[in-house]
Amino acid sequence: MKRKFKAYYRPSDDEKRSAMKDAYIIFDTNALIDILRLSPDLSDKTLGIIEKHKASIRIPQHVAWEYHRHVLATSAEMFAMIENTRRNFDFEPLNKALKSQLTDDGNNNRFPKDCLNRCTGELLESFKKIQILLQNLEEYYRLSFINQGIQTRVSELLGDCLMDGLSQEYIAGKEAEWQTRYDKKTPPGYKDADKNDNKFGDLIIWNEILDIAKKDNKNIVFVSNDLKEDWLLRLSGKTWGPRIELLEEFDNYTGHTGKMLLIYSLDQFLKQVDEDDIFNEADLSIISEQSQTVTDTKKHEEDIKQRESIKSILIDSSENDWEEERVSCNVKSQKISFEDNYTMPVKDTIKSTIE
Repeated sequence: MKRKFKAYYRPSDDEKRSAMKDAYIIFDTNALIDILRLSPDLSDKTLGIIEKHKASIRIPQHVAWEYHRHVLATSAEMFAMIENTRRNFDFEPLNKALKSQLTDDGNNNRFPKDCLNRCTGELLESFKKIQILLQNLEEYYRLSFINQGIQTRVSELLGDCLMDGLSQEYIAGKEAEWQTRYDKKTPPGYKDADKNDNKFGDLIIWNEILDIAKKDNKNIVFVSNDLKEDWLLRLSGKTWGPRIELLEEFDNYTGHTGKMLLIYSLDQFLKQVDEDDIFNEADLSIISEQSQTVTDTKKHEEDIKQRESIKSILIDSSENDWEEERVSCNVKSQKISFEDNYTMPVKDTIKSTIE
């Protein structure tokens, strides 16, 4: 029965490890974008892992297009968030809270004044250290936005990993069929059925995955932080892996060759391939929390309000010097390349770019 109803059985850990030895690792847009949201240390470690496994990585054309569409705004968003945090970080509320804790009604007449002053001094020293940390982070994300450092590194790492992609004619011819899938709630992507923009993005990526798995007879490890139910099977509050419909479609499309489809979040993938213990449990927990905070970078309409606040900070900040930089990105015959040149907009065009 297991052979007949393969999709209803979860692979063992040993089977997963064996499958990964002969698999393409395919990154979803959100997993790549979330790397930009990590701290400098964690993003550097993550890119190091990606570099180590570069030979097995493949990037769908549609992922590359979505990535370049969101990467500039994401970098600006991180800079704006850190700058706002640093500006609003104030000593007085902290000091007031400390005094309130130490000199409440029960201790008001008994807590030694000199000890209170010492505690206030210690708090002030800690506050200054945090200020320096925030200033350093602000500068890191400012330069990351202006110079596009992480974006360029990702481009250099993955420039040779792009898949062929689907033609616009093929996509246009499939839209009616894909709409029927959405109407029937057939995964993946039906949770995006009401979107006005990039409505069939998930299905385009899914078809690219099916094509390369069949063509090269490979297992697939899909790294995605998209936690929606149109990709993952959820039972009793737990995630059990890819939807059964996806596993069945994958098996049918690849000719019942026994090849496996695995879906991991970014932190799960890193845990699987981190043979040198580069990441500790705290690191992986932080990466997991980050992915759950922003689960879908494709919700373009929901980004508009955030981008308005980003513009107010970046466009109106006269202290920032905007320089023209050259990075890797271009559109050729509707094919996006990580390797060709693209000119980053200077300050006067930042506003229209974010919009």
